[in-house]
Amino acid sequence: MTYGEFKSQVLATLLPGHTVEDLDAQDVRIKSAIHRALMRIAKETIPLRLRTEANDVSILRKIDERTKIRVPYEIYVDDDDIDMDSALLNAVGYHVASELEPQRKGHFLQQYEREIVENNTRLIETDLDICNEESRWEAPCL
Repeated sequence: MTYGEFKSQVLATLLPGHTVEDLDAQDVRIKSAIHRALMRIAKETIPLRLRTEANDVSILRKIDERTKIRVPYEIYVDDDDIDMDSALLNAVGYHVASELEPQRKGHFLQQYEREIVENNTRLIETDLDICNEESRWEAPCL
């Protein structure tokens, strides 16, 4: 999903009191809030889009000896893709909304946490589904 689509489809839905024009006026603030959300998500779960075995990218953290989570790309224009799994875009939206509407911050962060827990559950279930003596992440299956 591009940044422009994210503003009009996700943020405008989460923040019904804001129009796309209002959101456009806060462009710099929203872009930095999105990057902070991407970084937090990359630390709290395993976004499949950010997994890499390459050594020539900025690494945020290691998962195992070969697999790493890279730093998400920043957004510059409306046509830039948001560097996150589509399953986690709502989490990005909730995190950004918590910064844009501080009076509803607790509600949005609660929804954000729910999205992260659901993603972690999906990852565990997927890993167990393909587990055959050894997991995909090179750890023994339990």
